[in-house]
Amino acid sequence: MTCARSSASDGTAAPPTPAGVRHDDEAAELKQRFGRWHDPIPGLIGAMSPDRVLHDDVYWIAEPLPAYHRGRVAILGDAAHAMTPHLGQGACQAIEDAVVLASVAAVGPDLAAYTTARLPRTRMVANGSYRATRLSGMTFPAAIALRNTGIRLAGRLAPGLMLRQMDPLASWTPPL
Repeated sequence: MTCARSSASDGTAAPPTPAGVRHDDEAAELKQRFGRWHDPIPGLIGAMSPDRVLHDDVYWIAEPLPAYHRGRVAILGDAAHAMTPHLGQGACQAIEDAVVLASVAAVGPDLAAYTTARLPRTRMVANGSYRATRLSGMTFPAAIALRNTGIRLAGRLAPGLMLRQMDPLASWTPPL
């Protein structure tokens, strides 16, 4: 597994950093990181009690598992394909896993069909989420400027392009 979480004062919420890095004052770190963002973010952070700050490492499976089953045992969700949160697909993929697993189990005890059905899709989603993590976690100013300009231009020149990029995620059809 690999870890990504907040560190460094670069204004991003989760740049990749080693697991276990902590700050002496997590609330101060939030204020430093997000204090210059638009309203109401600085005010919300300023009103937060330091003892209410939650800080967790985010883990994902960087090297995909070869299968999501062994014999009559299957795993699903984060146990099978933990991914970065940047596409908001972790729970969605777990639900899809459960639907496919139930469909396969209804037919018989061979769970190979579950792995066959889910592995390519979850790899595609996890890889896309990791790419989004890398894009959002950039720290080099020229790369950030290029990324932001590209996104703005795409929005102007090809309205709906960003939304269409989500089609592979939103177009999943459950097994009958």
